[in-house]
Amino acid sequence: MDRTGTHKHLPLVLFATVVLFVAGRIAGENLMQNNWSFTHWDHFPYAYLVGWWIGAALLAFALGRFLPAIAAFLESRRNTFGAGFLLLALFWVFQFDSFLYGGGNVELARVAQEADVILPWYAYGSTLIVWLLNVFWSLFDLHYNLAGVLAWKTMTFAAGAFAVVGAWKIAGLLTEDPTRRLGLFLILFFGPQFLLYLGFVGVAPVIAAVAVWTAWGITRLVHQPGAKNVAVLWGIVVLGVVLHASCLFLVPGAVVATIGSLGFVRDRESVLPVVAGGLALAAIAVALYIVADGYLLLRSYLLPIDGKPPHADYGLFSWRHMSDMLQTIFLLFPLGLAALLVLLRRVRWVLAHALPSSALLLFLGGVGALTVMDPVHSIVLDLPRLAAYLAPGAFLLAILVGDRKTENNISPAVIGLLAALSLVLPLSYLPAYTRIATAERYTTPYLDRHNAYYRTAGLAFRDAYFYRKELDEANRWDQDYDRKSPDYLNLSGITEFATGDRLDIALPSLNKLIARNPYWAEPRALYAKYMMEQGKYASAKPALDTALFLEPYNPAHHSNLYAWYRDQNRFDTALMIIEHAAQLFPNNKEIYTDLMIINYRTGRHDVAAALAEEIIEKYPTQAYPWVIKGFLAEKAGNLADAQKYFERFAGMAPDAPEAPQIRKRANDIYLKLSGRAQ
Repeated sequence: MDRTGTHKHLPLVLFATVVLFVAGRIAGENLMQNNWSFTHWDHFPYAYLVGWWIGAALLAFALGRFLPAIAAFLESRRNTFGAGFLLLALFWVFQFDSFLYGGGNVELARVAQEADVILPWYAYGSTLIVWLLNVFWSLFDLHYNLAGVLAWKTMTFAAGAFAVVGAWKIAGLLTEDPTRRLGLFLILFFGPQFLLYLGFVGVAPVIAAVAVWTAWGITRLVHQPGAKNVAVLWGIVVLGVVLHASCLFLVPGAVVATIGSLGFVRDRESVLPVVAGGLALAAIAVALYIVADGYLLLRSYLLPIDGKPPHADYGLFSWRHMSDMLQTIFLLFPLGLAALLVLLRRVRWVLAHALPSSALLLFLGGVGALTVMDPVHSIVLDLPRLAAYLAPGAFLLAILVGDRKTENNISPAVIGLLAALSLVLPLSYLPAYTRIATAERYTTPYLDRHNAYYRTAGLAFRDAYFYRKELDEANRWDQDYDRKSPDYLNLSGITEFATGDRLDIALPSLNKLIARNPYWAEPRALYAKYMMEQGKYASAKPALDTALFLEPYNPAHHSNLYAWYRDQNRFDTALMIIEHAAQLFPNNKEIYTDLMIINYRTGRHDVAAALAEEIIEKYPTQAYPWVIKGFLAEKAGNLADAQKYFERFAGMAPDAPEAPQIRKRANDIYLKLSGRAQ
């Protein structure tokens, strides 16, 4: 390749990228049927668009013309720290003002609204950190929702700070030129993951920060081969997997860098590292689908080849999914066109050298993760969450235009222009992800065309508005959820028919609903309940097991499985199940009540008595401990106490199914004590 070719053509590609990006936004809804990534401007105020154009022009001019002067100013450590602090302050000012996107309302509930915080194996580290932060913020007597949101956002801003440092260190390893270092830093940091550092509620910012530091580990290892740096790189990857299992997508890039740093490879051009990385990527993909075949929780987050109900047309290689992926990449990483130009012109160099090939495999790992993941809340609501897996794209671009051996091909002005576009293009759609009113205008047309997503979107909007104390909007979305989610409407109708003893109508409809929504646990649990009420325990068991596989940390499913064994007088197994549930959910009063009852029924009266006292102390509104105390007092011959306890239960739970029987029992004791028993 001639040394000036990339330098000559790159500005033209950047110009074409901007033209395509802006033209797509202007065309908006008229572009094509599946057009969600091009419709932001249709819902933005005119003043913002004018401001964006002016700001884009000024920033492009400033970085293209004055990047050396800005870099010289930042040579001072004090100025560097000041700029970093200002950057983080801007993140706070322009943060997400809701937990609408990426299932943020579910993430908030996990650490702030549940009595027991479960640390799932696939997100153990990140959930543990947020739980500890939630405990910290709760010390200030904040409302539990506010403490939970602050816990998530604290982790997000910390991830952003780590990413700032990581991007700066990578840029320093790539070049010693202050001007290029600043430009590469801006490219690295304001990459596809930029949105995630604006107070996003969820684990995605941590995944993006781990990706940035993995890129640093790769760069350091390639420039300074050695066992210590190999250990550092793999330590970062392992830490990432502990934080969230999806960080496995970083493994192929780490494999390439590790093999490429070996003595028999690094001193000559070789495609062996990139081949090994490709095999690692393929092996992870195959293993993922093999494991998911027997693990419903994992399968619910993966896209099969032929799609899955209720989106049977949304398979791994379906046109709508491929269109979504292309739109996601072009929206979050439009400068990928510039990377593609350099990559195509230098493909032999990329494949034969450890650093660019590592960056390429790191990026392909992210694209692979993005492709196989099912956007369960819809692509428009899950976009920020998916952005984390494109974070290596900025690293690939920085390597391609800033590697020490090729940096003379790209002028500082072009580096500055790339840096400006890295920030300017995301700002063009920023309001749709940071302001809930704008988000509603933007997402509602998509939801109206794909109303199966109303089941999750309606709850997300409702919870986000409720957190902001905008109750009218919250109630409106609560009603829309009932009205516009066809599956929820079907489930409500099924429940009403079942309540009216019309199972002949309810059950066929429920079976169809389960077939359309195989990864929705609630209909399966409902089916099991109806089967158990009819004494059809064999038919209920598969539905119970599947619901528990799909939602292993839902206490209701554990209680239902316990009830299945209890109702068949298989008390030993029922006791084992409810004891396990009590370990998982030590603050669940219903589970502890069941544990107390089954201990009594299996003859463990001392344990039942102790549990009854514990429940009364912790949950004074629970009525059932008084029944157990009454039975125990009656067995001990303390009839007066038994009568008192039974009457206490009947007064606390007058509508309970057992209340008439317990009243009669109390009355019989009263007659016996009064000497009037027949």
